[in-house]
Amino acid sequence: MHRDMFQERIEEILKTGNEKLLHSFLMRGLKTDRQQTIGLLNEVLPLIGGRNRLKVMEILIDDGEKDLIPLFVRAIVHEKNMLFAKSLLFIYRNFSHYEAVFPLESIEDRLVPELGDAFKRVIGTLRAKHHHRFNMQAFRDRDDQPDLLRETLDMMLKEPDPAYAGFLIDRLNDGTDLQVREALRGLDALGDADSVPTLLEFLAARIEQKKLVDRLGRFLVRPESHEERGPADYAQPLADLVGWDDTDRETFHACIQQGKGEAVLSMVRGGFGLNGDLWMEVSVFLTNTLSGEKPQESALASLNTAFAAWQGEQDRVLTKVCEVLGRIRFRCDGEDATERIEAAIPESESARPVMLIAYLEGCRSANALKRLLAYVSFPPDEVVLRRALEALTAFSFETLPLPLLDVVRTGPDAGIREMAMDILARAGYGSVLVEDVLVGAPAERLPEIAQAVARHRVQGGGARLADLLEDAESESLALVLIESLRAFPGSRTGPAVKPFFQPGNPKAIRDAALETLLVAGGPERLQYLLDGLNLFPTIKKDQLVRQVCERLATFNREQFPPGLLEAMDFWLSLLQDARDEQLRYLVLQVLQSADWGQARNKRMWVESLRSLSEDDEPQRSSEERRLLRVLIIKAEGDSRTATAAPAEPPPVAEPAVEEAARPEGPASRRRLDYMLDQLETSCHHQRAGALRRLNLMYKPHLLKNQPHEEKRLVDNVLRLFEQNQGVTELTRVCISLAVKVGHPRLLERVDTCLYDTDLGVVQFADRALAMVRKAEMAQSIQTIHLLDDTRLVTRTLSSLLTRSGFQVEIDNCPEDALVRLERGRFDLGIVDLIMPKLDGVSFIREIRRRQLAPRRLVVITSSRDENLHRVVRGLDVDALLLKPFPMARLVDCIRGLEAS
Repeated sequence: MHRDMFQERIEEILKTGNEKLLHSFLMRGLKTDRQQTIGLLNEVLPLIGGRNRLKVMEILIDDGEKDLIPLFVRAIVHEKNMLFAKSLLFIYRNFSHYEAVFPLESIEDRLVPELGDAFKRVIGTLRAKHHHRFNMQAFRDRDDQPDLLRETLDMMLKEPDPAYAGFLIDRLNDGTDLQVREALRGLDALGDADSVPTLLEFLAARIEQKKLVDRLGRFLVRPESHEERGPADYAQPLADLVGWDDTDRETFHACIQQGKGEAVLSMVRGGFGLNGDLWMEVSVFLTNTLSGEKPQESALASLNTAFAAWQGEQDRVLTKVCEVLGRIRFRCDGEDATERIEAAIPESESARPVMLIAYLEGCRSANALKRLLAYVSFPPDEVVLRRALEALTAFSFETLPLPLLDVVRTGPDAGIREMAMDILARAGYGSVLVEDVLVGAPAERLPEIAQAVARHRVQGGGARLADLLEDAESESLALVLIESLRAFPGSRTGPAVKPFFQPGNPKAIRDAALETLLVAGGPERLQYLLDGLNLFPTIKKDQLVRQVCERLATFNREQFPPGLLEAMDFWLSLLQDARDEQLRYLVLQVLQSADWGQARNKRMWVESLRSLSEDDEPQRSSEERRLLRVLIIKAEGDSRTATAAPAEPPPVAEPAVEEAARPEGPASRRRLDYMLDQLETSCHHQRAGALRRLNLMYKPHLLKNQPHEEKRLVDNVLRLFEQNQGVTELTRVCISLAVKVGHPRLLERVDTCLYDTDLGVVQFADRALAMVRKAEMAQSIQTIHLLDDTRLVTRTLSSLLTRSGFQVEIDNCPEDALVRLERGRFDLGIVDLIMPKLDGVSFIREIRRRQLAPRRLVVITSSRDENLHRVVRGLDVDALLLKPFPMARLVDCIRGLEAS
């Protein structure tokens, strides 16, 4: 079709206004003869009026193929009308092709400044559409920039795309060593079952290359390989190592004879697959050797170091590949690849056990656990044993793992035995250390076992360590036992440690005993300390008293020994007779931190302190007398406070006080009805005034048993939120009233204010919600909902919690639990993590989505998966307990939540 005919036809259709006909005409032309139609459009479009040109371009974008991109770019550059150019830019962003970005970016400097904002928005939209392509290109380009490469991969992991897994697989085969390491890290998170065959192929290929390079290294670093050998004599052994065919052998031999160094190096590099630092060392070495120089010992040593470093890096890469295969198998529940990995790694490979252990650690299957325990039972060396123990930290055990117990008893070194003990304790078998291992262990092994028992606070460990301390035969053992007993505060610790806080003991033991008595000596610990102090000479006693006071000064009130103020004679004697002024200041600091409300003899304390503050001792400074007067005021004030009324509750808790203090009455109800009527008037000023007055006079008792008025109030406040959006003062009044009413719909609306554009509103809403949360947390826990799919667990825990004074309701199915939570609210929810149909994480997200969640949540699980634990903690639950746990620990946890 001729250009004039094409233009005439388009203009005729445009005059009719039939855009459907125009669309059909253009699409038919592109389909029939695409190249000719695009050429005609390039000639005709500049001749068509601006608005009509936009209509044509809007139709062409429906086709959206890549060959139209230059047409659009040319139209944008040559458009004179600013509005039309901006419209063309916004039409252009509908291209779905990655290639649309770069032509548009190339014309940025040719556009007028007024198009700058529109241009940036369009480029941003196009780049966002293809962010995965740009990320992959950046990963490909940053082959020698570790920080930028790591940053790029982190971006890819943050917003995963299905194309990433295949791309990272390609990087394994074509990338640099740095890219290979980062690609493996990416596949660790993104790899799927389709990645497994390629990873196995990569594993096999890398192992073959490792063997090939190893042979090259053994040849090059031996001095005898270079004796009586000229440059041409290297052709045959190098060709044999690579395994070239006859043609390549002849080519290589000819290159050496002709002195073509670059060709020789190129063939060696390609044959052995060398790169990086190792290739730099090998290329320099071969260049010097093939030029006739005999290698020096220093050159051979440097080359040997380079080969060793390369082999170590390959072992780490291969180990990571095996680990990734294991994680993919665990994540995708795929086929076990143990046999295929074993077949790929030759038995002569020294790192073979470590690679297999990495795979088994990732799998976390029952079969993997059996194999790891086999490595623990029959390790080829200590490195493998240590690596197997590290892998076992990710597993849970249904029965006592006897191989670990054997390692605890007969392990080759203390570090390995410590790892085994830690695994047993974390798995819930710490009692074995107390009941079995400690009983029959030789004396030199007792310290490390005692430290493990203390580190994990094994139940019953305090009593056993106290018994051992009484029979300790060496000072070093006694010191370790005394320090370990700090993990077991109780009545057994104090009497066992007390004999070591006496004259005649070494200073290290005496100081350790003092610290243990202070922090874990039981209810009588202060008396034990005083009894011990009285046995020391005066000078030494003063030193120890100072040490005690310095330590007590770091305690908070809850950490103080019971009966601190009952030892009045001791403290007053220090204030009266101590020659060290600094010691007297320390005593005053300790007494000021004490809980004077619990003192039984306050009157005697006050009289004694007053006499000290008024005496005529010249050694007592005016500052010390001032501190004594402050202490007197504190003692008198705490004694009055102990019988006074409780302090006024915080603003959010105020309604409960008001509800009890003020009876509801007809006048208050009539005033509320009047305020609600004012909120519903059409006058903005009347609504704003009523809102302010209602915020000041509102008390919860006004809505008691008044569901209709409560609904009216909630609806009106929500409407006022919307009407006053952008008005900071009235929005803050709405937030204040909403938190006072406390209805879930209003609190949800206040929560949305956290995302307001007004910083003042955001800060006010945050403070208001914090007060609500604080008031909720201050409430005691009375009702508990328990969800676990094991009936034995729910029956046992329900019986325990009921005996502890809680009201408990149980469910063994998440669906039943959702129904129960819809019927009523609970103060605390206890949720099992691993359940069929709906796991604990999904259940918690669902009840929070429905706003059915109890105020506090505790998760219980037998899983030792650290990744799963991080997910649970990310849900902001109040506690995570690992089964099996002592029953008393659950009650202590709940009491702790009440007190927090």
